[in-house]
Amino acid sequence: MKFYIGEMEKVNVIETLSFLFDQTALRLGQKEAILFLRKGSIESRVTYFSLKRISDRVASGLKGMGLEKGDRVILYMPKSVEAVMIHLGVQKTGAVSVILNPGFKRDEVAYFLKDTGAKVIVVGKKEEGVVRTLDAKGRILCVDTESPFSEEKLFPSSLPWTTSLGGNLHDPALLIYTSGTTGQPK
Repeated sequence: MKFYIGEMEKVNVIETLSFLFDQTALRLGQKEAILFLRKGSIESRVTYFSLKRISDRVASGLKGMGLEKGDRVILYMPKSVEAVMIHLGVQKTGAVSVILNPGFKRDEVAYFLKDTGAKVIVVGKKEEGVVRTLDAKGRILCVDTESPFSEEKLFPSSLPWTTSLGGNLHDPALLIYTSGTTGQPK
């Protein structure tokens, strides 16, 4: 894809998930990107502009934790607005999201921690205890997904992400494991 900056300059851009999302946020700004339901009622509403701004801040905060391009980040947490924000932030850093089912048992989580070599582990409150018993020295970020989302919830003091990553089409972005019904997940 080519974009024009000014009248003359052509720039080749790799269409990563985070790039495409940011372009959508520029187009749709104040339209709702997420309507999060809990117990049958809308609990949170997030616009494209807010999602971009917060995921930029998450990317900056994760970078401040030492996250580098290609590093693995485990997301072991319930489905939530926070999970979406963190996944987008991970993508902006060039790291790889490893999304785990919060129903996984201790032994399964132990396997994933060892197999991925995750640099950062993001957990919900209910999942934190399992991870702390397995990896007390790792970089663990506990996120409250049980209370309604607010913009100040994730890395409130981080500066916005301003780095443009030079990625390529073969860079991994997401690591998904099989269920492992006949052995260890692959």
